Amino acid sequence: MANRTVHLSKLIQTPKGPRYCPAVMAANGRVRPDVVIVSGQEERHSEGAYYISWYEGKKLVRKSVGKDAQDAAFQRSRKQATRRQN
Repeated sequence: MANRTVHLSKLIQTPKGPRYCPAVMAANGRVRPDVVIVSGQEERHSEGAYYISWYEGKKLVRKSVGKDAQDAAFQRSRKQATRRQN
């Protein structure tokens, strides 16, 4: 069984440089705009863009989906649906 999971993250600036951090989902399943998990803690970062990522075999593929949280979540769900069909 192949891994068909698609992850949503945000590229933000940290003191150690740019970093991809997982986006935080609200209880209702929507993305909390500009909130990411950094070192286990939720933090608000208005800078940066959202990315979706998935594996094709052993290769990680990452694609920019813009700065809008809801649009990024929609792109993630679309990609996840196409990966389930394959």
